[in-house]
Amino acid sequence: MNTLSYIVIFSIIGSIVSLIGGVLLLSNQKSAHKLALYATPFAGGALLAAVFVDLLPEGIEYESASTVLIATMTGMIIFFLAEGGLRWFHHHHEHEHGHGRQSSPGLIVVGDTVHNALDGVAIAASFMISIPTGVVTTLAVAAHEIPQEIGDFG
Repeated sequence: MNTLSYIVIFSIIGSIVSLIGGVLLLSNQKSAHKLALYATPFAGGALLAAVFVDLLPEGIEYESASTVLIATMTGMIIFFLAEGGLRWFHHHHEHEHGHGRQSSPGLIVVGDTVHNALDGVAIAASFMISIPTGVVTTLAVAAHEIPQEIGDFG
């Protein structure tokens, strides 16, 4: 089986799991909110673990450590500034009782679209390195993406 076949297979599996999760969450909003409280931190932890345990060491095998770390830091700064810029153009409404903030559905959709596109780029690039790296990256993205999508959906 070639690399493209693996990419397509894992993309389809991820889509089916996400669809099933979305349908289940539509049926029970209370459980979706409760799950989001635990799934969001898990999604962040899964992503960080995959980056620091697998992806950065793999990148350092192909490039110098300083190049990989500078690229990583540059990406973090770009997304930090982008998030700050998007928040600057978006204001939040306080609830009647002063609880937290509401997120704009449009902002969530735009952010999620960019996020999913970059996840796809990461998965495709990792499969170009090797099939085992691609599989590990796909599983890490799924472990991150599925809870994150559940949180957004909830």
